[in-house]
Amino acid sequence: HSMASLTYDQLWKEAMVELLDQLEVNEPAAFDTSVAQDNEQRFQHFATLYIRYIQIVRKLEEAYDQIVHPQKRIDIKATLIAVMGRVLEIKDALVALNRGISFLNLDEVLVDLKLPPTVLEAPVPRFFVEDRDDIEAREKLLETWTLQFNLPDRSREDVDAAGEEMSLESALHAIQINERARQGRQRAKGMREIQVEEERERRIMQLGADHDERDPDTAARIVSARWRGYEARKQTEIMRREELIFIGMEPPLPLAPEADPVVVLAANRVRRKHVQHSHAQEYRRALVTLKAEVASHEAPEMREEMLEQLRDWYIKEHERTGAFPKLEQLTAEPVPEEVPLDDKAKKALEAKQKAAAAKGKKKGPVVEEVPVDRHFAEGMEGAFRLWSDKWQLRDEGANFAQRYDAELVKQLVRPEVEESVRKTVKQRIEMELANLEEAFERDRNKGKKGKKGGKKGGKGKKGGKGKKGGKPKGPKEPKDIASKTVDQLFRDLIQKQLLQRHPKVHVSEYVGSFLFLGRAVEKLAEAAEKLPPPEEGATAPERPRWPDPSVSQLRQAVTESCIWPLGEQQIKDHWSSVRSVLLVGQQGSGKRMLANAIATETGANFFDLSPANTNGQYPGKKGPYEMIYAVLKLAKAYQPSVVWIGDVEGVFQSGKAKKGAKAAGDPPNRILKPLRELVEHKSDKKRLLSDTDRVLIIGASDRPYAAEKAKDYAAMVSFFKKVLYLPMPDYPSRYMLWKEALRRQGIPRPPADDVQTLARISENYTSGSIMRVVRRAITQRRVERLERKPFSLNELVGPLAKEAPVGSSDDKKMYEWYLKTLNLNSGEGDAPKKEAKKPAKKK
Repeated sequence: HSMASLTYDQLWKEAMVELLDQLEVNEPAAFDTSVAQDNEQRFQHFATLYIRYIQIVRKLEEAYDQIVHPQKRIDIKATLIAVMGRVLEIKDALVALNRGISFLNLDEVLVDLKLPPTVLEAPVPRFFVEDRDDIEAREKLLETWTLQFNLPDRSREDVDAAGEEMSLESALHAIQINERARQGRQRAKGMREIQVEEERERRIMQLGADHDERDPDTAARIVSARWRGYEARKQTEIMRREELIFIGMEPPLPLAPEADPVVVLAANRVRRKHVQHSHAQEYRRALVTLKAEVASHEAPEMREEMLEQLRDWYIKEHERTGAFPKLEQLTAEPVPEEVPLDDKAKKALEAKQKAAAAKGKKKGPVVEEVPVDRHFAEGMEGAFRLWSDKWQLRDEGANFAQRYDAELVKQLVRPEVEESVRKTVKQRIEMELANLEEAFERDRNKGKKGKKGGKKGGKGKKGGKGKKGGKPKGPKEPKDIASKTVDQLFRDLIQKQLLQRHPKVHVSEYVGSFLFLGRAVEKLAEAAEKLPPPEEGATAPERPRWPDPSVSQLRQAVTESCIWPLGEQQIKDHWSSVRSVLLVGQQGSGKRMLANAIATETGANFFDLSPANTNGQYPGKKGPYEMIYAVLKLAKAYQPSVVWIGDVEGVFQSGKAKKGAKAAGDPPNRILKPLRELVEHKSDKKRLLSDTDRVLIIGASDRPYAAEKAKDYAAMVSFFKKVLYLPMPDYPSRYMLWKEALRRQGIPRPPADDVQTLARISENYTSGSIMRVVRRAITQRRVERLERKPFSLNELVGPLAKEAPVGSSDDKKMYEWYLKTLNLNSGEGDAPKKEAKKPAKKK
């Protein structure tokens, strides 16, 4: 236990030393405007700073998660939040230098720093969920209401989402096929035995009785030869496997659970979490007990000292002015006296004002600069000072168990006790001043005739009605929603399936590879943009394609742009985070999984406003407004929250629904007007969500180009401030995906050659199709029979053939639409242009 604490203390120390290096060396170099730098040099500086800060965040998060000292954890958390905010600010500077593209290709910077690509993985802080006490109660309430209303449980992943229930005819057909196959195999086995017996009799007739297998000597010789061959093959296989493990082409053999370091580490983590919890409870109790101790031992001395100081003050004021001062004068700031200007100074000031006015007329209206928010930079500087003063040289030899430090607790509660004493002293001094003033007035007026009663008090002003209360701030709340409490609204939205349970997945489960040559491909695409257009009649050469974002970059973008602001209020308050994100990609590319991961990692509520889910809910003209208001009101009350809108292209398509199958339901775009009004209205009074509310709206679309009209496209892009494109998985990502899917289904060590073959033949399939194929083919019963029948590649080829591949035309449309949002040109030609309006027909 003590050695582990020393390990994590050392990790914390390394992070703080690296933080000092960034503050003193790299930050001034990156933000130095005195030295002329081009964009490439500035990008290199900021990229280095960004990578270093990511490394610091990872170390601080690991230290905070495992250190058991409660007071250390408080200081580490403050440092961690400040560095996370600074990472996002540096990322914004990098995106601005990267033509506004959120996905950064930093492979060349990593080569210069001699670092692996894994350092770019932004960690998800575990305290987003572990430091909250309300998640478990909310999950139990959701589960209870879901069962009571007999609603489908969406917290489990659908194993066969694309499949349909098997009919009776299909089941009988499958049974008949399997029975005929079984009978055929039985007949073939019988025929094989007959052929073997005939072959043996023929061999005996040809070679004589000495070669009869039924002879004991002959049988022993045959068995011995077969056994030696088996042993030789087995030994050769073992030697081959050891050689492959030695050269790193195969993973080592699995260890026993008690000897596996991963299992031991997980058990140690759980044990340290229990110690953390008990130490935190002790610390909370100590805050109360030690505060009472400080109040009983130190408060009397504080009180006497304050009374003596205040009495000296008002006695001196009385001697100086002849009157007793008010206590408010002690804390009031002195008003600086204005020094009169001489004639020369007045003329200089007037000339300066005239010159400023003339300059303003020449340049136009003066634009006030927006002050830079230095909250995170100051937080990092203060965190380092606190660590160096408080923890760097602190002797903890006597605190073996890493419990709270009593002296630090007393330092923390002493200002509260002092403030409490100050209030009581203030009341006592006010009473003394009132008594002294009354006695002084009585002595001064002694012997003088008192004047008759003063003027009769005039009639007091009649209690006027006062100003009429203005209209309450905020948008108009529907009566049905205003009459319900938040708990009632919570229950109603569960019943209408607008608030749902979701599968518990993590961002790390979105498996994929890093783009190792992203910067090189990006440079080729930039160079191709500068080439002159082809001559008329000539075929345009194929230009390099802009690199698709890798799965690693998508995980990074989701963590930084969605999870960090949603999980921590300080980041939301002091960083210009996005309120809405659009995920675009083919069906099965992982859009819903990423939304579930965002909700899981932050412990957020999950609301579903997809057209398919809202169809039939809240009918009528005012129904859409009531529905959106109810969802956003509850999402704001129970922060953090995720609002999911699937098939969002239908929401932004203007016009009435076409006649046909879809005309029977509600039009998808009926929620667009109230959604835009309550989320992005220019007036704060009509907007329900503020910039600091931890509510994230996630839209998803596999056909974003369906919003063809220019105004529909503009509305969609303006509503969703960030667009994340989920491309088709490349070969390395497919290899990792097949391997991970097989591991989850119970095949931990699939043959590498088979996995490579699967990755090659699944080129036009999405990650969802790959996961679905594995879940269908590798069932629990199949895993139980692996010892008797090893896994074969052919078991997955058939189910893969039943999946529908993605056509190249659909992929091209998606890619061109994404480039259009970035104002870039695709490799195959220019970006799609707006269609010219057709001239109206003359009547």
